[in-house]
Amino acid sequence: MKKQFLLGFSLMIFYSINHTTISQSFNYQDTCFYSTILDQEKCIRVYLPPEYEADTTHYPVVYYLHGAGGDYEELIDFMPWIDEMITNGDIHPMLFVGLDGRAELYGGSMYTNSILNGDYEDYIMQEVIPFAESFLRTKNSMHYRCITGASMGGYGSMKLQLKHTDVFTGVASYIGPLQLDTTMVLWQPQVMAENTGPPYNFTYPTGMFTSLCSVSYTH
Repeated sequence: MKKQFLLGFSLMIFYSINHTTISQSFNYQDTCFYSTILDQEKCIRVYLPPEYEADTTHYPVVYYLHGAGGDYEELIDFMPWIDEMITNGDIHPMLFVGLDGRAELYGGSMYTNSILNGDYEDYIMQEVIPFAESFLRTKNSMHYRCITGASMGGYGSMKLQLKHTDVFTGVASYIGPLQLDTTMVLWQPQVMAENTGPPYNFTYPTGMFTSLCSVSYTH
């Protein structure tokens, strides 16, 4: 069962990147709660497998971390593919939870504890997961819990899985900037070109690379 879940999880990532034929019928719900760690209201978007409301089965769960500039609502972009694969028997039925990693200053938190943006890692580990699994019928075991994400979410998902191996059994990081120091060196000429100087006055959001560096350095 665990191997089937991980195989299905990996297949979903590949399928969502490469497949173009999608269905239009799927079930999901948005739920909000007050985060005491971040001192603000946050929401999650949950994909529900086809038979979820008709039975009492407990399901594996995958947590999805969006990229910079996105939010929890973008999970809906993957839902038609997920729903189709489950319906066709390509993957085991499972729940998907889209998190909100937005931060007020730069649009992205890097899913990291930060004096600037707040403790987003603690928010996920101590609030989002317990909250989601308090009302969703999950299997409530690390063997049936994975995390994934794209771009900023790819970075966050990889980091959180490596730091919390007792919580997540698998991770899929898509285009995540895993070596930020190297990335910053490569982006430096583009950042300088976007800002006048010398002397340089780095202002968010002057350009794409300035904005990306602003988000990345919040961690």
